Amino acid sequence: MALQTGGAHVIQIELAQYVESSAKATKGIEFSGKTQSGEKVKYLTVYYQKANEEMIPSGQSCINALMGLIGLPSLSFSQVNIGTEQVYHVPEFKDKVVGLFLQKRLTSKQDGTDSYGFDIVCPFDPKTKATLKEKVENKQPQTIARMIDSYKDKDERSKQQSGRQQGGHSQHQQPQDQFDDIDFA
Repeated sequence: MALQTGGAHVIQIELAQYVESSAKATKGIEFSGKTQSGEKVKYLTVYYQKANEEMIPSGQSCINALMGLIGLPSLSFSQVNIGTEQVYHVPEFKDKVVGLFLQKRLTSKQDGTDSYGFDIVCPFDPKTKATLKEKVENKQPQTIARMIDSYKDKDERSKQQSGRQQGGHSQHQQPQDQFDDIDFA
């Protein structure tokens, strides 16, 4: 079963693969895994570099926060076969358990049916719920608790289509500006 709700989730990463958007040639890492309750999470993409090689600060900060929380000093890409497809993955993330605060985005498909996806808003320590900044500064975890208390799904459905039945879903991440500003790169 696929993840249905936004909010704070503890996720075991099964695959972190290099992706490049076909529309803008933006580079990113796409995460797939499962929650502690077994719900599947796919297509959580963090874009970190534009086609002109300019870094995307929010994406870079998200990846750095994940690295800091997990304790990874660096990342690498290596080729792996998934079915009949060869992909580049980031082996350092495989089987790691992370906390991710996910924003559920309600959208409309072109055919008028409702859909949804998830954006990574903030990584956190799965045991303490501390963000990287709180952990590094040895502060009491508060950010994720505040986010949980004020959480609402983000409704991006067009007004004329918002009453339709829910169809499928996607979990593509768009760059956010809400990450810890500690740089480990």
